[in-house]
Amino acid sequence: MVDAGSAACFGPSLGQVESNLRASGYSPEDVDTVLMTHLHPDHVCGITNESGEAVYPNAELRASQADADFWLDEERAAALPEADRAFFDMAQKAVAPYQESGRFKPFTEGDEVLTGIVAQDTHGHTVGHSSFMLTSDDDAMLVWGDVVHSYGVQFADPTVAIEFDSDPEQAVRTREDVLESAVDDKHWVAGAHMPFPGIGHIVENEEGYQWLPIEFAPLATDE
Repeated sequence: MVDAGSAACFGPSLGQVESNLRASGYSPEDVDTVLMTHLHPDHVCGITNESGEAVYPNAELRASQADADFWLDEERAAALPEADRAFFDMAQKAVAPYQESGRFKPFTEGDEVLTGIVAQDTHGHTVGHSSFMLTSDDDAMLVWGDVVHSYGVQFADPTVAIEFDSDPEQAVRTREDVLESAVDDKHWVAGAHMPFPGIGHIVENEEGYQWLPIEFAPLATDE
């Protein structure tokens, strides 16, 4: 699984990953690996419940070493004004049960984190933001996390940044490179802040870039 949503960190209207996972016929116990694009709370809070227990008890948690070094640094958090510590506190509480059980395994960019899945450096939004390139036979899909937050704005003008970017200038460079690569290579893209179903292709048009969502179709079977 890639990212785990916000759980209760931002109120009851969000954080439906676990319930949707169960609705699709799986249970949290079935998940053996959770890959994190970054450790912002809207992506990481869902790995731990409100009692501080791991939601995915059989899973290894993987995040980039750079993001882990930043967000899990208690001294860095303590040096900040109290109002600025929330993201650090939420990330540290979420990751804690995986650290305590020895199931938190940071990676470095370029690592093949699972067979056919390679971590790519897409930092800018956070210091260690990662995307994951999934390949199977002749097909490929980039799960890009928060490379784009508002496709309606940033597809027309990729130079638009948001205040949550740790390095806005680098986030823009990353976005421009990733969008160009998606057009040139014609691979699938999956994005956390893209409209449902969140998977599609990217093409260029006169106004910048255009999102072409995947079409619904019956699932393939062996019958």
